[in-house]
Amino acid sequence: HFPMMRSAAQSLAGSKVLVGALLMSLLVKSSARILRGGATGGAATRLFAAAAETGQYKVEFRGQTVLVNHGELLRTSLLRRKLTPHNGQAKLINCRGLGTCGTCAVRIEGPVEPAEKNSVEKLRLSLPPHREPENERLRLACQCRVTGDLRVTKMAGFWGQDADESNEPAEDFATWFGELEYLLDPTAKRKAGQES
Repeated sequence: HFPMMRSAAQSLAGSKVLVGALLMSLLVKSSARILRGGATGGAATRLFAAAAETGQYKVEFRGQTVLVNHGELLRTSLLRRKLTPHNGQAKLINCRGLGTCGTCAVRIEGPVEPAEKNSVEKLRLSLPPHREPENERLRLACQCRVTGDLRVTKMAGFWGQDADESNEPAEDFATWFGELEYLLDPTAKRKAGQES
């Protein structure tokens, strides 16, 4: 009986993986078509509505819209999707998510956790070059978890501290350390393990 049960369980598990892979493939292809402008109106609305039901949210950043998993750190989610919350050389020179450098400071419209700045954010954003009143609307992307649809804006300056919006294009993406970029994000390790 056990070999038959094991075979049935493996077959069922294989079916779930196959169905999941097919759904993900369709989602990726549809998302790519939407981002290229091939689907508009109803198709885009249906795709993003379906994504929300699966615990994914849309994040608008630097002229791009990407789907992000519930609870992902904003910094990690952007980097994994070839977008960066850093300006200029801060793509290389940053604290990799410790919350000590302040170079991932962004304006966020929409729900994140924690809803208010944590102690790390309060301390770092109170130090130069961040200053009032600009720092009052900033959050650190490395400290915020995505819990809904977001509009994220990066301000100009090495630390994103200026009053004007950054004009760096989304294509100006670079990471230097591969998976080490997410070393300090415990959800990134779990997600990477689940994907394999």
